[in-house]
Amino acid sequence: MKAVQLQSCEGITGLKLVDISKPQPGPGDVLIQVKAAGINYAEVEQIHGKYPTFGKELPFCHGV
Repeated sequence: MKAVQLQSCEGITGLKLVDISKPQPGPGDVLIQVKAAGINYAEVEQIHGKYPTFGKELPFCHGV
């Protein structure tokens, strides 16, 4: 599946469209198809290196 991945905190150029494996839902989970998603202020700041990644190692996808 396609995903936007944060590969570096150097601004918009650090975001890349990549192919990743589709998540497998566990017991009691559901898998939904997302047509569009927004980005919040904290994520914008994170893209520019002004907000912590809270222990996530680069690269990663927001919201996953």
